[in-house]
Amino acid sequence: MAATMPDLQGVANEWDEIAEVRTQLRKHKSLLAKEPWEEDIKVDVQHAVMNFAVLKPLVRRMLDSSDSVGMHPQPKIAQQLLDPNVGQFFDFVI
Repeated sequence: MAATMPDLQGVANEWDEIAEVRTQLRKHKSLLAKEPWEEDIKVDVQHAVMNFAVLKPLVRRMLDSSDSVGMHPQPKIAQQLLDPNVGQFFDFVI
């Protein structure tokens, strides 16, 4: 079965409703956060956590009808986090 692209329509409006994303854009002129001493944004767990508010709407759009992203099934806690009807009740600690 051929993979379909996620529908990104409305993601900008959703980001606009997230205070953390608006603050990041105003303060750093970048959608994605990085440490002040870093030249580039890294692709790792720490940066995914730093950018959770930006990534959450994207990942939610990537879920297919079986609640999987690609070949990786999402555990129940992740499904709850990605549910648009559930508030952010989870605080990440690394």
